[in-house]
Amino acid sequence: MAATQTLSCSPAIPQVPKHGVLTLYGFGIRVSMQSGHLCIEDGIGPERRKFRLPRVGHGLRRLVLIGNDGL
Repeated sequence: MAATQTLSCSPAIPQVPKHGVLTLYGFGIRVSMQSGHLCIEDGIGPERRKFRLPRVGHGLRRLVLIGNDGL
């Protein structure tokens, strides 16, 4: 029997750059934890991204957020 997906985040894992810095930008940036995974949503209009990073092995060292006001 196949397992069903119950998480609201997409299971797609983005390629975290080799240096480990992931930059998020846009309106309504959202970063949350769900079942031990880091769920991230960012972007502008139809170019929004929604993904999750696993608890281990993601390669993320730093998370930079650039909001709609530039801070």
